[in-house]
Amino acid sequence: MKILNKWLAIFVLCTAFCVLFIAVLIRKKESLQVEKAQKSVLVAVLRAKESQIGRRRSYYLYFSYQGKENSATIDKEFFTKAKSLQSVKLLHDPEYPDLFLQPGRSEKGQILSSYILITSSVFGMIYSIIKLIKEG
Repeated sequence: MKILNKWLAIFVLCTAFCVLFIAVLIRKKESLQVEKAQKSVLVAVLRAKESQIGRRRSYYLYFSYQGKENSATIDKEFFTKAKSLQSVKLLHDPEYPDLFLQPGRSEKGQILSSYILITSSVFGMIYSIIKLIKEG
């Protein structure tokens, strides 16, 4: 006896992915707004940290702005420069108080990827609904 139809499982999975990708897209669009505003703020560098998971390295900048500690993901070049400085300029818009971006870093490619992933998930949902109806 089947407990779960494979097309129902695919539908649930595609729906979950779609919700996840939409949440990521919303955050990336906020980043794009900050990027477009091009408002720079001077932040006090607390520390720069490098982490590695498998072969992928990530770089983070921890800093203080208006008495509050924040962090931002940065690239290797900015990391190398920032770790020896006491302060750096980051892009920031007061409309998004917890969002700081490295100058010159663009989120446009990430936004395009999110749209492609959302579209693929929606097609998977539609296809699995069609298959469920045909089987049902």
